[in-house]
Amino acid sequence: MLLRATFVIPALFGAIIVSGCDDAEVIMNRPDSGSVNIDGGSAGPLALTPDMVFTYQGRLTARGTSQGDEKSSVYSLTVTIDSVQDEGATGDSSLVYSAMGSNQLNQDWTDVYDFASWVARMGPALRTDQVSASTVDVNLSQIPQLPGRANPKALPTGSFFLDMRKVTDLRVRFAEVYEDSRPRVVDPSQNNGTWLFELEGDDPSIITYEVQRRKVRIEYDPRGFITRIDETLGENGMEPSGSNTLILQTGP
Repeated sequence: MLLRATFVIPALFGAIIVSGCDDAEVIMNRPDSGSVNIDGGSAGPLALTPDMVFTYQGRLTARGTSQGDEKSSVYSLTVTIDSVQDEGATGDSSLVYSAMGSNQLNQDWTDVYDFASWVARMGPALRTDQVSASTVDVNLSQIPQLPGRANPKALPTGSFFLDMRKVTDLRVRFAEVYEDSRPRVVDPSQNNGTWLFELEGDDPSIITYEVQRRKVRIEYDPRGFITRIDETLGENGMEPSGSNTLILQTGP
């Protein structure tokens, strides 16, 4: 039985996804970079195919106010595309993926820090986290979203994929939904060959840090899979703060 993933966007990401219009004017605090015509190709088949395998490593660090006060976690996660439903450039394509992974290191990393982090929610950052055999059904026309967080955490969760044939619409919706979080999308010609979706804004749900701010940079291969996430919680250079990364180690 397929389990359809449900994503909940709190505080900082608390808007409802709305459909973009072809003639919509995008207004945001920071301008996009690059041509909207540089995408995964408006024609042709979906670039994501069954049996593609991606191995990620998540690295999480929370720093306290005193010297040496640091919590950290490292996990590995392998994601496999099981099937793809390609609806072409005009439809909403989807795919089903499964995952396996484990926690590799945990130094005082707890639920409190785990809940606040986008990267932590995507993998087994806690010693008790288990990646089940359940599959996740993903709509590839949905913009990047903070994964929901059950208690205990349910894995796998979140989406690692986008249909880059629809990147023009994705850019419009990204700007509309996250208009209060300085959204920005940069195309591969200006970002070392990868798409960049970036957010920065206040999030009152982050109770771990004095400055309740999240900055997220999500990079995608032009074929539509995540290659890297960089996340900062709190104020960079001030303590307490957190810095978390998800890095693609092997892939197609």
